[in-house]
Amino acid sequence: MDQPDDEQRDDVFSEQLEIDEGELHDANHERGKVLEISDQIRLLAKQNRLSLFKKRALRKANDNVGWLAEAELQFQSHAHPDCRFVQVMLGVTLDMSPGAKILAVQPDRAMVHQVKLTEALKPAFEATIPGIGLKTTLGAETASEQTFDQPVLTGYNGEDRAIWTFRIPAKGYELSLNLPLHLRMEYPSTIDILRARVQVSARVAVRGWADFIPLIGKKSGRGQTPIYLDR
Repeated sequence: MDQPDDEQRDDVFSEQLEIDEGELHDANHERGKVLEISDQIRLLAKQNRLSLFKKRALRKANDNVGWLAEAELQFQSHAHPDCRFVQVMLGVTLDMSPGAKILAVQPDRAMVHQVKLTEALKPAFEATIPGIGLKTTLGAETASEQTFDQPVLTGYNGEDRAIWTFRIPAKGYELSLNLPLHLRMEYPSTIDILRARVQVSARVAVRGWADFIPLIGKKSGRGQTPIYLDR
C-alpha cells in the first residue's frame, strides 16, 4: 500500500457559502408565502463556513479489481456567533472516474444524542355513580417516560456516491463539527487517478429568527477542480 504523508492536509473546500436561491424559492412555494430576508440576515447567514480537508489517501493493487483506495477527510463547521447550523450535508461523488465504486463509509452513524419523551397515561378504569349519572375514574394519572437514541450523523453510500448528513436532534442543540470521515473505494486499473466531486450544503438559523436559510458550496476544490482520493 502506498504510504501517505502524515503531514498531508490538502484544502478541499473552505470557500464562502452562498445562499441557495433555488431551495429558498422551493421553500417559499411550499409555505405559500415569500420569506422576507433582510440584508443584515443575509450577511449573517453567509458568514457561516464549512471546511473540508483531505488528511490522507493511499491505494494498493488488487488483482481482481485493479486498485483499492482509502481516504480520510476532516470536516469542520464554523458558525457565526449569532447563528447556528440546523443541518449540514457533505456529498462525495466518483462519477468522474467510470467504474469506481465506494465500498464503505465511516462513520455511518455517530454523535448519538439522547432524547427523552414523557407521555401522560390516564386511568383505564371508569365507573358511573348510580342515580346521578356522574362518571368517575379509579386510580391516579401516571406518566410513562422513554429515552431514545437520536443520531446526529448518518452516513450513506451508493455505488459511486457517499453522503454524510448532520441534523440537530432537538431544539436548541448546538451542532459543532470537527471529525474525521473515511472512504474505502475500488476502481479498475484502466483509471490512473481516482477523481471525485465534492458538494457541501447547510441550513442555518439566525438566533432570534424563526426560519432557516439554505446555504450551498458551489465549488469542489480550488477553482472547481476535482479532488484526488488515492494520493
